[in-house]
Amino acid sequence: MVQSLGQKIQFVTAYIVKMSSNISTAVIILMMLLTLTDVTLRKFGSGVPGAVELNGLMLVVITFFALAHCWNQDGHIRVDMFLHRFPPIVRSTANGCTALVGLLFFGAVMLGGAKFAVKALEKHEISVTLKLPLFPVKLLLVIGCALFCFQLLLSFIVCISEWFKKTRYMKGQ
Repeated sequence: MVQSLGQKIQFVTAYIVKMSSNISTAVIILMMLLTLTDVTLRKFGSGVPGAVELNGLMLVVITFFALAHCWNQDGHIRVDMFLHRFPPIVRSTANGCTALVGLLFFGAVMLGGAKFAVKALEKHEISVTLKLPLFPVKLLLVIGCALFCFQLLLSFIVCISEWFKKTRYMKGQ
């Protein structure tokens, strides 16, 4: 079976996106266990030191590692009450515009996060309570955004190619 380069890229990307989603899921479970342990220990007089801080750091991984998977599953909020009534070319154009706007926005978030990550590394930033280095968490934000941006770019390319196929088909009629 011969696969095109685009199909191979989509297959590899889907695998990486699924792995990032699995990491996000595992961190959610860890967060729940940490919170459960903290609340239970508070009933006996002492909680887990730095539990709130760790939960905040875990939220970065949960959020940014799940974005690309959510996009693949069409899980992001959409306003398509009326979009399904339009012809496929209009839907494809709207989806392409959505992907492009998301790519620009999360590309900016990724670049800003990269600047913050470099600054955290240079200044040896650490968390307040547990004195954990913040660079790895900020780097994970950048990785999650990069994966999401790559997914948005693939979606944009697919929408553009569909748009060209549909406009070429319409001109041929």
